Amino acid sequence: MNLGEARTRVRFFINEPTAAQWTNTELNDLIKAANREVYADIVARTIDYFHKTVRVKYPAGSVSIDLAAATREDGGATVGNWSRIIAVFRLGSNDSPSSSNLPQVVPVAEDMLTLYDTGLTGPNEDPWTNIVSVDNNYKICANELFLYPFSDEDQYLWIHMVPRITDLVDDTSNLLDGYLTQHHDIIPMLAAIDILMNVGEDSSDLKSRFSRRFQTMIDTIGLQQQSQAPTRVTNAHGSR
Repeated sequence: MNLGEARTRVRFFINEPTAAQWTNTELNDLIKAANREVYADIVARTIDYFHKTVRVKYPAGSVSIDLAAATREDGGATVGNWSRIIAVFRLGSNDSPSSSNLPQVVPVAEDMLTLYDTGLTGPNEDPWTNIVSVDNNYKICANELFLYPFSDEDQYLWIHMVPRITDLVDDTSNLLDGYLTQHHDIIPMLAAIDILMNVGEDSSDLKSRFSRRFQTMIDTIGLQQQSQAPTRVTNAHGSR
């Protein structure tokens, strides 16, 4: 469903086929807000569905870099904003991850002190020997990425993240960036609920419908992810 189709659907829910009280611009703004809200709710429940990866260069001698503004080494312009950083890996060269360019996980520091004091226990601690096993980690504060230890050479990072949603810009823009198309109807529902509440109309039936549809979507996502998990090995020849 795109923005134009979603606007028609909102008008159906509020029983206003044409722009009598609510203009197209007003409905567009409400749909965009609903689109962001549903996206954020999904991301809060799962980090997997909108996952993407980027490769960036951390220049030699840098104290930190503005990750959102960093140039992508794998094409595209800049990294852009994100909802969540999932993991950061260090690569041996400015090339795609491969068997000859193995990514090495960079642990996240619990706080800024942990970032520079490797004598502290924390995310780098080896649980088997209770010693710090590596001397590199990262910390993100706002858009700034801090990588330790300082290096006199360029560092190449492979970052897994959840991007922020792209706002709808015209009638052909797809809701949820084109994902979960079978569940798009909940977005105009949410926009219509906001309208009905604004004018004092009863929106309880539509709220219930939205809640059921939203829960169905979340359950569907959960089942899709569980189906990717390896099956558990069981003892099929146990004692009789």
